[in-house]
Amino acid sequence: MDRHEKKRLRDYIGEYLDVSSTRLTDEEATFLSDFLDVYDETLQGAHVHPHQEPSRLELRREVHTE
Repeated sequence: MDRHEKKRLRDYIGEYLDVSSTRLTDEEATFLSDFLDVYDETLQGAHVHPHQEPSRLELRREVHTE
């Protein structure tokens, strides 16, 4: 991923999350961008018990399943 693409993703993620002091790998930036793209459709309003949060792998599976 080139720096312009990564900056675009950081700007997009920054509209929803404070990532100002965060270093993101290309994979993390892509994951968060994908997650935010489908959040309204799949997870908004869903209740997750605090002791049974879905793993990152489960979230990734939901994000990439369409």
